[in-house]
Amino acid sequence: TYKTETHSLGARLKGFAWEDIPPTFQDAISTCRSLNFRFLWIDSLCIIQDDIDGWAEESSRMSGIYSNAALTIAAAAAKDDIEKFLNSRSSECKSFPVITGNFRTEIMTRRVLHGPRETTKPGPPIRRGWVLQERF
Repeated sequence: TYKTETHSLGARLKGFAWEDIPPTFQDAISTCRSLNFRFLWIDSLCIIQDDIDGWAEESSRMSGIYSNAALTIAAAAAKDDIEKFLNSRSSECKSFPVITGNFRTEIMTRRVLHGPRETTKPGPPIRRGWVLQERF
């Protein structure tokens, strides 16, 4: 729902009000900040969605963007950008503390699904195009 289009590009370049950013994006930003990452790529913000030529050019680079990422966040608990994914703890998730010097955080993992369960009832990210691209 929150994306960059030709008419919103000027406003996007000036910045974002935290309260205007959808919960999924807020969670992604919070995750990056807690891990001391300075940059975050969100396709719907970084690619002008209604510029067909620009979108075709940028989307053709997605394999490079994701394969060179230091961290890829899959908001598996969110159907879209208006649902939070932090605080959605599944029984399949496990938490691991990470402590390096003064840096402390928590990494959440979940079991990768294989077989019929994955193909017959995929979670939200499995339906997203870039996930399919990355899996191949």
